[in-house]
Amino acid sequence: MGKMDGKVIILMGSEKDLEFSREIAKHLKTFKVQYEFRVASAHKTPEKVLEILKENENENVVFITVAGRSKRFKRFCRCTHDKTSYCLSSIL
Repeated sequence: MGKMDGKVIILMGSEKDLEFSREIAKHLKTFKVQYEFRVASAHKTPEKVLEILKENENENVVFITVAGRSKRFKRFCRCTHDKTSYCLSSIL
C-alpha cells in the first residue's frame, strides 16, 4: 500500500493521553499515514484548540481527538471546524 495524501492530527486533551495516542500512531504507521501529536484542552485552553483547527482548515486532514473520558472534546472540534473528527477515549 502506498503513502496516502494528507495527514492525521491526533489532538490530545492533555499529555496524559499520550500513551493511548501512541497506540493509535502505531496503526497509522502500518498504513503509512502521516500523523502528528498536538496537545490542547477544549476546557482549559480552547483558544489553542481553535488555533490548531484554523492552522489546518485548508489542509487534507482528519482529526482524532483523545481526551480521557470526555466526548465533549469531539463536539467542540466538530462545531468549530468542518473537518472530520473522531473521538476515541483513552479510558477503555
